[in-house]
Amino acid sequence: MSVTKTTFGEIFGAIAINTRADPFHIEMDMSVAHRILLISDCHIGARLPLEDAQNLFLQKISDIISKESITDLFVLGDMVDSSVKNGTPVLISLLSRMIRLEIPITIIGGNHDRDFLKSIADKPEKRLKIVKNPSMLISIPQPQFSHPLRVYLTHELGNNYRVRDVFAFSFYEWIKTSCNIPECDWLIGGHAHTGMISHSKRFACIGQFSPEIKNIGYSILEIANEKLNLTTKFIL
Repeated sequence: MSVTKTTFGEIFGAIAINTRADPFHIEMDMSVAHRILLISDCHIGARLPLEDAQNLFLQKISDIISKESITDLFVLGDMVDSSVKNGTPVLISLLSRMIRLEIPITIIGGNHDRDFLKSIADKPEKRLKIVKNPSMLISIPQPQFSHPLRVYLTHELGNNYRVRDVFAFSFYEWIKTSCNIPECDWLIGGHAHTGMISHSKRFACIGQFSPEIKNIGYSILEIANEKLNLTTKFIL
């Protein structure tokens, strides 16, 4: 009798590269409402000259921030494509331009730009937080319960396997289990270039935000009155 393979690891014979969430704790003022723009997999420089790619990216980001009344921006990896030469100074230059958006920005690395990001020296900046851990963690107090509502944000928790569309669900279920994230906590990430939310399993993939590749998907995480709301959007 054959056994049906159901997890991403079983289907592809994959072994978890990383098994620890090791989150960086994000401090946020929960007394005010937040509308957090979540983007990932921008791959700046993949198809256009760098200056053109950066200008297009910043224009689209600025438009969405204004249209959606965004209070914070989280970049969940792969902002710069790995094909870009001298990626670290390119990333530094881009981040210096993004600070002019005048909202708090938090960025974590992905499989394409993680090494670029790790090479940036830690330097305090009022509106910019660079996270070098595999994930970030937001804890939302829940006075009616014994534990807070926890949201882990990542690119792929350091598990760099190619994932697209139909396998996004099994991949996220697999890495959430592999990194021992409790079932009651949320895991939100990128990497799969797909917008997907599972309310029953409490994980989500935010889609790809890459104007130069002509894929403009993003998510908005709303935190207000000790409640959480997540929506995914795609601009046709």
